Amino acid sequence: MADLKKLTYVKSFTKACEKACLILKHTHESSQALFAAYGLARAIRSISKQKETKGEGKKEISMLRGMSTDEEQDLLRSMLVSAASGLDAMTKQLIREALPIIIQIDKEALVELEKFVTRRLKDGTDDISERTPFLARVLTAPSTQKQIIEDYIGYLTKGSLQSSDELSRVTKAFGISQKEVSIDHTKLRPIFESRNRIIHELDINFNVKRRRRNLRSEGTMKSYTETLIELAENILKSVDSKLSKAKSHD
Repeated sequence: MADLKKLTYVKSFTKACEKACLILKHTHESSQALFAAYGLARAIRSISKQKETKGEGKKEISMLRGMSTDEEQDLLRSMLVSAASGLDAMTKQLIREALPIIIQIDKEALVELEKFVTRRLKDGTDDISERTPFLARVLTAPSTQKQIIEDYIGYLTKGSLQSSDELSRVTKAFGISQKEVSIDHTKLRPIFESRNRIIHELDINFNVKRRRRNLRSEGTMKSYTETLIELAENILKSVDSKLSKAKSHD
């Protein structure tokens, strides 16, 4: 059983991305550990069955390649959930620490902030505090721009970043295109749908008579996990690169 793909972006070049990089590293390690545990559980079951059948090796090789147990399935589910949670946590860390800097140096990011302010002025309130009008809070703040950015960060991080649409909105806030970080909605939607079924529905399927939970193949779950980790890596790399280039021009 092959390991998950290795990270290529293991060290950030800017201080604002250091914590996000650490989150990505631990995300990969956790997902890899769960995948390894899945492989170990399969191997132990194969050895156990082999002893029971007095060493019929060919028969056991067939079993190892066959359907996984409920316990083994849970390890695959946990691996995907871990990768999705890491992507969420890493991206939110970048929003908190790197976005305020990006806004100061990137025209496209500033335009997105201006769009946010325009929408809030039209609404009169925002999603963070419905009782306090946006304009009143901003005008009474010690620093108007700081308060606006603080509200913007709250808006971007208030929910779970567990959909391709949410991630597109966040990367756009950084002035990064979907193409640059390889956000493919067709590819990502089934991944997040699977994650949501696992988290919110325990992956239960009432339409089948046996094994009432959706069966997840090793290859598919490995691919899904690697896709999310690769996306996290691409986002981190793009943000870190923007900051590095700006720093080199100072």
